[in-house]
Amino acid sequence: MQKMNHKSIAIIIPAFKKDFFEDTLISIVNQTDRDFNIYIGNDGGDREIGDLVEKYKGELNITYKYFNENIGKKDLVKSWERTFDLMQDEDYFIFFSDDDIFESNCIEEIRKSINENPDNDVFHFELSFIERDNERKVNKKGIYKKRTTSFEFYNLLIRKKIEARMPDFIFKTSTFKKNQGFVNFPLAIRSDNATVIKNSLKKPIIQVNAKVFWRRSNKNISANVNGNIEKIFYYNLSRIKYLEWIKNIFGTDNLNIWESLYIYISIVSRYKLDKFYNKILLSEINKPKYFINLLKISIIISPFLRFIKKVKR
Repeated sequence: MQKMNHKSIAIIIPAFKKDFFEDTLISIVNQTDRDFNIYIGNDGGDREIGDLVEKYKGELNITYKYFNENIGKKDLVKSWERTFDLMQDEDYFIFFSDDDIFESNCIEEIRKSINENPDNDVFHFELSFIERDNERKVNKKGIYKKRTTSFEFYNLLIRKKIEARMPDFIFKTSTFKKNQGFVNFPLAIRSDNATVIKNSLKKPIIQVNAKVFWRRSNKNISANVNGNIEKIFYYNLSRIKYLEWIKNIFGTDNLNIWESLYIYISIVSRYKLDKFYNKILLSEINKPKYFINLLKISIIISPFLRFIKKVKR
């Protein structure tokens, strides 16, 4: 493994499926700056991933570990943590996916940004998408400012003015560890956003002049929620817990009321959950007094929303 310089960088990939993994590795091989290490943790997934790692080991500094137990099925964030623990002492890391793509100048540009902003803790690549037909599409939503505060990030995200995933962010390792790592919500819903917010509370997010492509896939957890009652339950529970977390971070006055209302409308009118799951969700909602009126409002207006949906059809 190569000797690290002062601004050492790690690419960390929790892997499970092989479908597009070679595309990901090729995008890493094509980096104009190859001064980084890669850590890949296979969460009990396709063993062919190991064959691909062997194929590119001569070109990349890769540490690979196959885990027999698929813990991501039960707790996705714990799977992230297990792969993160493979990392050595790099100063910064990118937490990537097994099917996403780097633009060839990503490492070169993040190193420039780090050198120019050594005190900042979170950096951001421009985010675009790979559609299900493998077509690459530019993100049409707003581009991040050169510097974005954590509260601006939260507000823009909730208002759907920007997009955010995990692979488009770069973290300073020392700050990430000091902040006790990833924020864990069920199914990891909003865990990526909360982790970004937690690590950028003191210093703004720095925009990097390079792009990553996030793949839209039916195999993503968020794409497989509809129709699965248990996943629907945990999906909504996670969003409720995220709002509670945001309230504790920024205060009740700064909580976005429309996000809150949308969640409760979803629970009451959109999803058909059995009585057991609904009882738990409603008990979670009613814990903070702040949410009780929102629940009442959602119950009142949900028939109106269903009527609008029928008219649109």
